[in-house]
Amino acid sequence: TEGVLYSDRRGRARYINPSMMRLTGYTSDDWLKNQNRVWKQMMVDVEDVDQFLRQIQDRILRVGLWQDEIRLRRKDGEIFDASLVVTRVTQGEGELGGAVIVMRDISAEKQLEIQKTRFIATASHELRTPITNIKTRLYLLQKRPDTLEKHMPVLTAVTERMRKLVDDLLDVSRFEHGVITLRLAPLQLQGLVREIVDTQIPEAEKRLLKVSYHAPSEPLMVMADAERIAQVVTNLLSNAINYTPEGGKISVELREIEEGGGHFVALDVRDTGIGIPNHLLQDIFKPFFRVSDYNTGTGLGLSITKEIVELHGGTISVESEEAEGTCFTVRLPLIIEKSKHNHHARVGD
Repeated sequence: TEGVLYSDRRGRARYINPSMMRLTGYTSDDWLKNQNRVWKQMMVDVEDVDQFLRQIQDRILRVGLWQDEIRLRRKDGEIFDASLVVTRVTQGEGELGGAVIVMRDISAEKQLEIQKTRFIATASHELRTPITNIKTRLYLLQKRPDTLEKHMPVLTAVTERMRKLVDDLLDVSRFEHGVITLRLAPLQLQGLVREIVDTQIPEAEKRLLKVSYHAPSEPLMVMADAERIAQVVTNLLSNAINYTPEGGKISVELREIEEGGGHFVALDVRDTGIGIPNHLLQDIFKPFFRVSDYNTGTGLGLSITKEIVELHGGTISVESEEAEGTCFTVRLPLIIEKSKHNHHARVGD
């Protein structure tokens, strides 16, 4: 919502809408008593505020409009990015009657812009490296066709890496436009998770990591899209492998839990990796966000994971300590068989 302030020809604030007060933290009394003082307290990167305000005034006198993006400080000290538009108000025969200031908080847009710029740079690098690898090996194959068998595993791995990047990009676009369709069916999680763990163990062993898997013998059933849930488990396990130093441990556990009167399956993926700084935990599920350059990647996996989990009516959370490790927990609604439900009811009685 846009903040609006009307100032008379002498620079005195005459009207402030509620959004302007919410955006800045300053009350109507603050603005009405001394508008210039408020601006001086809000300016972050402007050394001479009086001169800056005079430049704006000169601009609207000559052109009728001034607009720019600027960093401001709210009354509580929080700094934010703002878009400011100042428009001249005329009266009578074109005389200056005052000015209207429109303010908009663009912090989220700025952050997304930064993330997208970082992503483009990362994606370009991620694509350039395998393309160079493919070109090199194709050149070598032209020289020595008899070495095809030697180069095939690398070419296969490189093309798979490129396919994964393209798939992630498509998923992000689909989520943004709300065009993801789930093929829901009853799914027993133990078998699916076991299969993914077994698939990932060779990669973990290359890095001298120990992977363990624990699950109850009683089937844990959820209504889910098997392919998408497999994507969630794969993303979390790959993440753990990529960010855990040699000799580390990774555990994958399925368990049944009760929360808020509901029954859920909890999937824990825990590692002894590098951990996530506390101040970055709030950003961990944002698209294009990467904790560090410890490993390559686009920063899309966790944001996609969160979207998939929430589309299934579930939640995902993270706990982490730097240099200690990280645990991601996914909760999905459990399908309770009628006999089991009756048993729970009798126990509750």
